[in-house]
Amino acid sequence: MPDHDAIYNEEAGKYELMISKEDHEGHILKTLHEIVDLQGKDVVDIGAGTGRLTRLVAPYVKSIKSYDLSRHMLDVISAKLSAQHYKHFETKVSDLRTIPVEENSVDVVMADWSICYLASSNHPEWKENLETVIKEIHRVLRPNGKIVIFETLGTGYVEPNPPDFLTQYYQELEQVYDFHHKSIRTDYAFESMEEMRELIPFFFGEDLQKAFDDLKQPLLPECTGVWWTEIKSR
Repeated sequence: MPDHDAIYNEEAGKYELMISKEDHEGHILKTLHEIVDLQGKDVVDIGAGTGRLTRLVAPYVKSIKSYDLSRHMLDVISAKLSAQHYKHFETKVSDLRTIPVEENSVDVVMADWSICYLASSNHPEWKENLETVIKEIHRVLRPNGKIVIFETLGTGYVEPNPPDFLTQYYQELEQVYDFHHKSIRTDYAFESMEEMRELIPFFFGEDLQKAFDDLKQPLLPECTGVWWTEIKSR
């Protein structure tokens, strides 16, 4: 399996190229608009990576603050938003468990395929990590603010098929923390078979690539889970 920590810290450009191929039908932004009114909101994006969610919501929000452990990844956000002449954004290196904003200061917190690294059942303290992250999100949200979490439900599948090590985390969101949930398709559309063969093993490993060697077109199915809840008035 590829070393994701090394990818995030050293391969931001190639990672950005890969995720730019995801969700070619635009289901992520459509789902965000269904879940939350973004217009004029102060938003925080944790585990932001190279900013796929940050850049989607930037045209609608009052402010967007993007945090990630990798400065290398955050530099991509800054470069792309600056190139579009946006000035209402901030990036900062930060752990998911310590969001560097004041209490009751934002309307929406988004988490980008990131809490899973702390809440995988492979981690002996996954429940404690998840509780810490959820409490920290609650701390920074204003009354009636919303949490929106995106995670994988299976790469290479046309129906949800989440990894075993994430199913307890997903159950905890729904059964303990009262999150609503839906699944969407966020398929990858590559420019060519050659590009797909280069980028799939880079992040997902050789085994997944081998499973798609007989594909006739450069499309990789992807199922994504979206979880959301609202903080009630305090």
